[in-house]
Amino acid sequence: MACFLRPLNIYGVLDVSNGGKMKAFNILVVLFLSIFLFLSCSTSSRNSLTLPITSQDTTLSFLTLNMDVGFEAGNLLTVNLLDSQTVFTQGKLLYQQFLASHALERLQVLADSIVRTAPDVVCLQEVLFFRNLDNAEIVDFVSVLLHDIDSLGGPAYSNLRQHHNAISLRVKNSVHTDSLNILASEGNAILFKNAALTLLSADSLNYIAEIPPLPLLGALITPQRGVIFARFKTDKQTIINLFTTHLEDGSSALDVIGDAQAVELASFINSKGGSSETQFLAGDFNQTPGGARVTVIKTLGFLDLYDAVNHSDAETCCYNVADTTVPLTEKIDYIFGKNFVSVQSAKVRLNGSFTIPGVGGFRVSDHAGVGASVTFH
Repeated sequence: MACFLRPLNIYGVLDVSNGGKMKAFNILVVLFLSIFLFLSCSTSSRNSLTLPITSQDTTLSFLTLNMDVGFEAGNLLTVNLLDSQTVFTQGKLLYQQFLASHALERLQVLADSIVRTAPDVVCLQEVLFFRNLDNAEIVDFVSVLLHDIDSLGGPAYSNLRQHHNAISLRVKNSVHTDSLNILASEGNAILFKNAALTLLSADSLNYIAEIPPLPLLGALITPQRGVIFARFKTDKQTIINLFTTHLEDGSSALDVIGDAQAVELASFINSKGGSSETQFLAGDFNQTPGGARVTVIKTLGFLDLYDAVNHSDAETCCYNVADTTVPLTEKIDYIFGKNFVSVQSAKVRLNGSFTIPGVGGFRVSDHAGVGASVTFH
């Protein structure tokens, strides 16, 4: 749920630049949402929970999780970003928050869960890359996670990453006795099991709808969200399209931006394949079921896989990672599917706690994950 700041794409692997800025923003949002909301929300006739499974069908398992970067970068939006001492003080506070979140220990527990359940696809949001230039400290969530999975004897995964919201924070305190030199970015990632899937193509999109640029020590920075697309072939030669995304915060002030991003997402999905292809979409929508963003996706013919099996909603947000007494209160994380045969299972994952010796109880993330196993032709 953290809000990040993006001056430019400096770590891009799949980054795609969007030319120009949105014009007549609110008018377009209202227009596109009105079109989607008045269309029928019926799903594709191929989505079924009862069709028989044959030996030619493919079953894949999915996991989606917002990883939680471990600090609230959105706090920078509440201070004077033109004053170096203020930025230094707030930056130091965020760095201390990150250290206190015990990211490496949380990644170890996540890796253990992945090894035990062996999902074919893992969709991740708030995937952090962090580098402290003062002490050469580097934390790369994907690299650490893959290393931990391998160390535990888990399956081999490849990955796709989308870096955005990069920030370079280099500032001294007012008396020049201390400094803060940090590079950081976050974004989305897809891990896919090498034994199950062959990557055919990949792409990404940074949404045009975004929080307006903000000044930071004289430079303009822009918070941003995006989506990764991957096209795979299974071991039975079946083709699937997969998308993972993180939409803007659903608070009242930012709701219209996240809703506009959902419209962009729908257009991006439509551009990547025919209506009859098997497709999956996973991520943090920052909105509960019944909202405009979920409605836009269901209008495309997607089913909420958890709801399809359990006929109910399950909370996925939001914990305090260091306080195991805080309950989940709302569902904002989803796995959607389109043109499949059946959902074998769908569960909330990673909603327990673990103990760090000498520190106390922790959660893997401030979100719970969602897992699903799906069969398709």
